[in-house]
Amino acid sequence: MHTRSLSSVGRLTTTAALLLIFAVSLQARDWWPFGKEKNKDIHVVIDDTPLRPDVQKATSFADVVDGASASVVNVVSSIEKPPQLEFNGDPFSRFFGNRAQRPRAERPGVGSGVIIAEKGYVITNAHVVESATSLKVVLPGGRKEYTAELVGADSKSDIAVLKIEGDDFPAITLGDSELLRVGDTVLAIGNPFGVGQTVTRGIVSATGRGIGINDYEDFIQTDASINPGNSGGALVDAQGRLVGINTAILSRSGGNQGLGFAVPINMARNIVQQLMQHGSVSRGFLGVSIQDIAPEMAQYFGIAEGKGVLVTEVTVDSAADVAGIEPEDVILELNDRLVESARDLRLLVAGTLPGTQISLKVLRDGKEQTLTAELKILPGSTLATVHQSDESDTRSVLRGVAVEDLTMRLAREHGIDPDVRGAFVVEVAAGCPASRSHLGVGDVILQINRTPVNTADEAIAASRAIKGHSAMLKVLSRGGTFFAVISE
Repeated sequence: MHTRSLSSVGRLTTTAALLLIFAVSLQARDWWPFGKEKNKDIHVVIDDTPLRPDVQKATSFADVVDGASASVVNVVSSIEKPPQLEFNGDPFSRFFGNRAQRPRAERPGVGSGVIIAEKGYVITNAHVVESATSLKVVLPGGRKEYTAELVGADSKSDIAVLKIEGDDFPAITLGDSELLRVGDTVLAIGNPFGVGQTVTRGIVSATGRGIGINDYEDFIQTDASINPGNSGGALVDAQGRLVGINTAILSRSGGNQGLGFAVPINMARNIVQQLMQHGSVSRGFLGVSIQDIAPEMAQYFGIAEGKGVLVTEVTVDSAADVAGIEPEDVILELNDRLVESARDLRLLVAGTLPGTQISLKVLRDGKEQTLTAELKILPGSTLATVHQSDESDTRSVLRGVAVEDLTMRLAREHGIDPDVRGAFVVEVAAGCPASRSHLGVGDVILQINRTPVNTADEAIAASRAIKGHSAMLKVLSRGGTFFAVISE
């Protein structure tokens, strides 16, 4: 004798009842093929062939995804800092209501990356690898895992480059982000919430966005869903070419609300090249203070609204000063490219290497003239231990530390005794040896291996003289003077 539990009988009864209701409803629609003589010749048509090539081409991005997704990886970092020292356990999150925040992973140290060279170079966000003590790159599907080395990170643009061992990786094709137009279809590929590789589709909502989370921003805005874990992943065009690195979301909840932002690949390309060659980024410096031109000011100068920027100050002995730029000049063009805002000029100058000669079209006293300037280096943008002609410097224990002279202005702004002499720390790059010590931005380096340091140049010289794999620094911070040993 067969027996069934009451729960089993209940399930069968419910199923039978649902089938009966479904059959009755279909009969009521007069097309149920069974039970009515007049419908006995009705047949259900089934087509199990793949989509026609012309239909697939018009409606599917499967081929595009197949090509691009093989290059998108997971980046997993280990962080020694205890969770309570981070922001709610997540070093990448910013909790400011409606302000922009980088996509926040469900667990610390999880993000995405994109293979850009067959020899194992991976581009990601600097905040993904921030404070990491070890890094791993996981290929799509988790089929293989590699230990990764941090080549370099630039927090000012939020771009970092990793290296994994090998020489036959599926590298993505880079596109030209300057050609993107609002309305173009784009796909975001990454690992949101750690669920596995995911693809979302949207359009370019805007270009040239600045949202105030990085020093240098020229974001592509998209409504393709970007969520925590997508940081460092790929934004590709309809041909699968990499046009951006997914970086941030604007959200009340921390999840996708249709406002995603990606670093354009043209901007990232210059950063990546410098990081791969030198481990650091040097930016051009013109030496002017500028402001946008209000409508009434444009009328006063006799120029079109939204064109040009007004020079308010010129730094003595700067590139601008040597070139003859004066306060109240209006800069209209740089190298034949229109300057429409202060941010435009800042990005154009910062994206040009120091030592490069640039052409500036300026308006002075109602007359246009062209001036030539040779850009100098942005103060603090050269990492203290990196020198282009000496590759050994990139292996120094102080690589990733950027300094500038401790000026009276900096001393006043940071509450430092005006009699103090030293090198003011302006950057400690993510993942560098110093990031694992107590050295931080705003500190003043007083000594390196007992050698007194009075200026940034002296700090650079002392850092190049380091022998071995560790160095001891005497540092002045807000809490007083302390010694720090930095080791590779």
